[in-house]
Amino acid sequence: KDVGLEGFFGNQAEIKYLRAVYNLSPDLKTIRKEAAKVARLAIARELCLKLDQSKNDIYQSTGSEPLSQILSIPENHIEQLSSFLDKEAGQTEKIGEGADIWLENILANPKENIGIPTSFPLYNAAIGGGVRRKTTHLIAARAKCGKSSIGDGTALHVAGKLEIPSLNIDTEMSKEEHLARIAANYTSIHINKVETGKVSKVEAEKLRNFTKWIKTIPYYYRCVAGFSFDEILSTIKRWIVKDVGQKAGVTNDCLVLYDYFKLMDSNDLNQVQEYQALGFQLSHLNNFAIKYDFPCL
Repeated sequence: KDVGLEGFFGNQAEIKYLRAVYNLSPDLKTIRKEAAKVARLAIARELCLKLDQSKNDIYQSTGSEPLSQILSIPENHIEQLSSFLDKEAGQTEKIGEGADIWLENILANPKENIGIPTSFPLYNAAIGGGVRRKTTHLIAARAKCGKSSIGDGTALHVAGKLEIPSLNIDTEMSKEEHLARIAANYTSIHINKVETGKVSKVEAEKLRNFTKWIKTIPYYYRCVAGFSFDEILSTIKRWIVKDVGQKAGVTNDCLVLYDYFKLMDSNDLNQVQEYQALGFQLSHLNNFAIKYDFPCL
């Protein structure tokens, strides 16, 4: 009565319909089909609520935030919902179920490497053939030990020789710094000469050939200095959707280089120690790699 439905079943046709529903002999197949419709409608309603929350959060923006932070607001809300649905969609089954199909698929499609090989054969052997999909590989070292050089070297090998799209997510260095290092390695010209431009005509021609080559390979770069961790994940996701793509629901081959993994905001230390916060974020990054089916180094 409060919502105005007191007269909804006021005629005989509606009463007969209710009686028919009440006396209906239920069929399990029909119930499952109708229950699935109800479940989908419940998800649609939940999505509407998430979008309303996103709208409210967006209205709190002041305009001083970077655009990537504003764009990440609705993405994060929908990400929460999709993560929940992924968990609900899973089922417990016997591990041997479908094992024969799995084996025949492997035998019918032999591979040189299980993962995407880096330019370091010993490292590839140590990690099982290369950087594998749905995994996060962590190389740790003190400052100025060559971590970024490993990243650039790996990206040039994967994008330049294997022609697999690679994204360098950099928390510190600029694009120009990367180009100078790569150019020096590619041409064997000292980096000081590259950065100052004090080179011979022969060296200048080598550098021009380098710029022609670097433009042709699928090596992508994004500086994320000042980004929150959620913004960084949103940036990776947009690159996968826009530049990598999928076939039959499977992400095409690609590689994400995260240079380097650290806390992006001091607020992350409000509740936990630094090593704990890094551990949580690394777990989050690995779950993200599993969900979007890509390897991360």
